[in-house]
Amino acid sequence: MSNLSHVAVILPLLELIPSLNFFVESLGFTIYFQTQNPVDYAVVKRDGITINLSLVDKALEVPSNNIAYIFCEGIRDLFEEFRDKDVPFRESLNLTDYGMLEFVLELPSGHRLAFGEGMASSGSAD
Repeated sequence: MSNLSHVAVILPLLELIPSLNFFVESLGFTIYFQTQNPVDYAVVKRDGITINLSLVDKALEVPSNNIAYIFCEGIRDLFEEFRDKDVPFRESLNLTDYGMLEFVLELPSGHRLAFGEGMASSGSAD
């Protein structure tokens, strides 16, 4: 019997260092791994989330700039933490019609990360 354990998000970037710095300085991730001289691959980690950053020669054509939807607890606190660090948001904290309290932020590369918490665990949106 098979058992899938986890998934690695790999973000292709034309410029890796600005995004790496953003994850560490603005989003509170730590550098879990990185190649050396030049840095062309890095893994950042926060809590149970890891995101792989990979330097590429040309941008990939993708239908959406959202690279990941990160489920979390304490989304209001997380939103406030990021807002206090002047993180650029594409969507502010909002209650969706599918029952998630969520926000979307923008990385220096233009990609977006969505964060969401189900209303059963977070209470009302007020």
